Amino acid sequence: MSLRELGALSSVADGEQRWALKQLFRDSDWFESRLSALAIAPIKSLRSWAFVLCFLCIGLSTRFKELSTFGLRPFWAFTLGVLVNVPLGWVLTTRIFAQYWRALR
Repeated sequence: MSLRELGALSSVADGEQRWALKQLFRDSDWFESRLSALAIAPIKSLRSWAFVLCFLCIGLSTRFKELSTFGLRPFWAFTLGVLVNVPLGWVLTTRIFAQYWRALR
């Protein structure tokens, strides 16, 4: 329920209902104005860093000596995958889903 809807309900409510709606309005206003800045923004930042660190750990756990026993085929398959996925991911993130990312702020 939005703050506008709470305001509209309070205009037709009786005394006790108006008091309850006022409390709900006060709590909702706090949630929208303060909780996002205090709790949700740091969680989003932490999520981004966790995502980066996961991929870093995957790269650090690669054992090239063991991979070399299979020849160059896995190397070229991985290289081809990177060459396709990085530009594709960039296009999807910056062009196609740009509105979605802007709406999260």
